[in-house]
Amino acid sequence: MAKPIGPFQFSGSLGDYTVVHSKVGTYIRRKGGISKDRIYNDPHLIRIRENNNEFGNVSSAAKLIRKTWAPIKSLCNVTTLNPRLMQLLFEVKKFDDTSPRGQRRVSTGLVTAQGKALLIGFELGITKVSHILQKSWKIDPVTHAITIDKLNPELDILWSKGTNVAILKAYRAVLDVDQNKGILLESNEVQLSANQVKCNVQLGFDEQLSQNSIHITVLTLTFYQLINEIMYPFNNQSRNVAEIVDVF
Repeated sequence: MAKPIGPFQFSGSLGDYTVVHSKVGTYIRRKGGISKDRIYNDPHLIRIRENNNEFGNVSSAAKLIRKTWAPIKSLCNVTTLNPRLMQLLFEVKKFDDTSPRGQRRVSTGLVTAQGKALLIGFELGITKVSHILQKSWKIDPVTHAITIDKLNPELDILWSKGTNVAILKAYRAVLDVDQNKGILLESNEVQLSANQVKCNVQLGFDEQLSQNSIHITVLTLTFYQLINEIMYPFNNQSRNVAEIVDVF
């Protein structure tokens, strides 16, 4: 709503006019923009149409991945996931070097070595697994199982105050981006206590690998409080972490 601040001055909007504040100063702009018909048909706006097409493809791929990751999202703080994932997939799309501008696709970028490598290390929450789990892991090149050798829970994990149990688990999103289909597979989980002796951890999947899909594996580490043999999820999710560790 417009607010008069002088005989010929106002802030906000008044009718078809809006006050705009920018780096170059303050000015009045009339409402309106490029019509939809012109965007679709004007030959001078071909770049806008190309950008819109690719934005739509990236947005659709991000939505599919977020939907497939739904069970993981409840484990950690993912308030900034959507914009970061969109930014990441825009970069992945650029590795599609076979399609003309305006038709580049995330699915084509994901099958390239560069596109897959770009996803490795992406954290779903606000912290990487590698910041909380102070022990390196290995990915089997054939089975794609995750192993952590000689893990010392007391020394190799940064425990949240008040927690005494941590769970390591992996999730694998199997995606057909072009067909807008995705399923989420779950590995076995390994429960660790703060005073546990060294152990070897292996997380694997029983399902057969799909040859025509992209597989994105996320490693998670979540904390709990064990009281009288009952596991209570910790309300403070800042130490609960999830990170992409394998893409194939």
